[in-house]
Amino acid sequence: MSAVLAIARRDIAGYLASPKAAAVFFFFLLIMGLFFYSFTATLMDLQQRAAMGGGEAPGLEQLLRVLFQNVNFVLMLVIPGITMSVLAEEKKSHAIRLLNSAPISSLQIVLGKFLAVFGIMSIVLLCSAVYPFYTVLYGNPDVGVILTSYLGLILLTSSQLAFG
Repeated sequence: MSAVLAIARRDIAGYLASPKAAAVFFFFLLIMGLFFYSFTATLMDLQQRAAMGGGEAPGLEQLLRVLFQNVNFVLMLVIPGITMSVLAEEKKSHAIRLLNSAPISSLQIVLGKFLAVFGIMSIVLLCSAVYPFYTVLYGNPDVGVILTSYLGLILLTSSQLAFG
């Protein structure tokens, strides 16, 4: 288990030191921010129309539901870029020879790489929690919906990373 954690720790440190990590963070948070702004503006517009027309306005739960449903689209754009480069960088720098000659199995190498990419994506998802935080700060949404949505995002991300 220590070999798996050593591989994961080395890959996370190397990835966060590269400009590729900054690009992934920027791209993911930019798209999420655009979605959040667009959905919030639409929600405010619908609430104003409902107040004028006497109808029922959508609540914050609907805003969060639409936001989390669209995160899947953003993940489908970000995750292949991360997973494709995991072993390609090792082959490019010829470090794969060192990994193959080390006294560890191929399963340990793959698990270490998976844990590294999962750790990076968990950090990205943690950074994206700022958008639901603003809805909690300025509104009164159900926090259980937010927490279960993030649990679902973590499970979705891990399954997409396993495919990659």
